Amino acid sequence: MEDQVLDELEKESNVRYQGTDFYTDAKVTHKQRMRELQHDEDEDPYEVFGYGITAYFKMLEILIKLFIGMVILMAPITFLYYHGYAFDHL
Repeated sequence: MEDQVLDELEKESNVRYQGTDFYTDAKVTHKQRMRELQHDEDEDPYEVFGYGITAYFKMLEILIKLFIGMVILMAPITFLYYHGYAFDHL
Protein backbone atom coordinates (compact mmCIF):
# COMPACT_ATOMS: atom_id res chain seq x y z
CA MET A 1 0.00 0.00 0.00
CA GLU A 2 2.76 2.47 0.98
CA ASP A 3 4.80 1.57 -2.10
CA GLN A 4 1.84 2.31 -4.35
CA VAL A 5 1.33 5.72 -2.76
CA LEU A 6 5.03 6.54 -3.14
CA ASP A 7 5.02 5.36 -6.73
CA GLU A 8 2.04 7.60 -7.49
CA LEU A 9 3.74 10.58 -5.86
CA GLU A 10 6.88 9.97 -7.92
CA LYS A 11 4.84 9.86 -11.13
CA GLU A 12 2.94 13.02 -10.27
CA SER A 13 6.02 15.03 -9.36
CA ASN A 14 8.28 13.60 -12.08
CA VAL A 15 10.97 12.92 -9.45
CA ARG A 16 12.63 9.60 -8.91
CA TYR A 17 13.65 8.70 -5.35
CA GLN A 18 17.06 7.03 -5.50
CA GLY A 19 17.76 6.38 -1.84
CA THR A 20 17.24 3.17 0.06
CA ASP A 21 15.19 4.47 2.95
CA PHE A 22 15.00 7.59 5.04
CA TYR A 23 16.91 6.11 8.00
CA THR A 24 19.85 4.97 5.85
CA ASP A 25 19.87 8.27 3.98
CA ALA A 26 19.96 10.17 7.28
CA LYS A 27 22.92 8.08 8.45
CA VAL A 28 24.79 8.76 5.21
CA THR A 29 24.04 12.47 5.42
CA HIS A 30 25.19 12.52 9.04
CA LYS A 31 28.45 10.76 8.16
CA GLN A 32 29.08 13.22 5.32
CA ARG A 33 28.44 16.16 7.65
CA MET A 34 30.84 14.75 10.26
CA ARG A 35 33.53 14.34 7.58
CA GLU A 36 33.02 17.95 6.51
CA LEU A 37 33.35 19.11 10.09
CA GLN A 38 36.54 17.12 10.59
CA HIS A 39 38.08 18.64 7.48
CA ASP A 40 37.32 22.20 8.59
CA GLU A 41 40.01 22.43 11.27
CA ASP A 42 40.19 26.22 11.04
CA GLU A 43 36.62 26.60 12.22
CA ASP A 44 35.54 26.62 15.84
CA PRO A 45 34.48 23.07 16.82
CA TYR A 46 31.71 24.42 19.07
CA GLU A 47 30.09 26.31 16.19
CA VAL A 48 27.96 23.25 15.53
CA PHE A 49 26.18 23.72 18.87
CA GLY A 50 25.00 27.24 18.13
CA TYR A 51 25.68 30.80 19.11
CA GLY A 52 25.02 30.35 22.84
CA ILE A 53 27.78 27.81 23.37
CA THR A 54 30.19 29.81 21.22
CA ALA A 55 29.43 32.98 23.18
CA TYR A 56 29.83 31.10 26.47
CA PHE A 57 33.32 29.88 25.60
CA LYS A 58 34.37 33.31 24.31
CA MET A 59 33.16 34.92 27.54
CA LEU A 60 34.93 32.24 29.57
CA GLU A 61 38.17 32.96 27.69
CA ILE A 62 37.82 36.70 28.33
CA LEU A 63 37.18 36.16 32.05
CA ILE A 64 40.16 33.82 32.39
CA LYS A 65 42.47 36.34 30.73
CA LEU A 66 41.05 39.14 32.87
CA PHE A 67 41.58 37.15 36.07
CA ILE A 68 45.17 36.28 35.11
CA GLY A 69 45.84 39.96 34.39
CA MET A 70 44.41 41.00 37.76
CA VAL A 71 46.50 38.38 39.57
CA ILE A 72 49.66 39.60 37.85
CA LEU A 73 48.88 43.23 38.71
CA MET A 74 48.02 42.50 42.35
CA ALA A 75 50.86 40.04 43.11
CA PRO A 76 53.41 42.73 44.12
CA ILE A 77 50.89 44.48 46.37
CA THR A 78 49.93 41.19 47.99
CA PHE A 79 53.61 40.41 48.53
CA LEU A 80 54.19 43.79 50.20
CA TYR A 81 51.22 43.43 52.53
CA TYR A 82 52.10 39.83 53.39
CA HIS A 83 55.62 40.74 54.55
CA GLY A 84 54.58 43.96 56.30
CA TYR A 85 56.61 46.29 54.07
CA ALA A 86 53.62 48.24 52.82
CA PHE A 87 53.79 50.92 55.51
CA ASP A 88 57.59 51.22 55.90
CA HIS A 89 57.87 54.27 53.70
CA LEU A 90 55.28 56.28 55.71
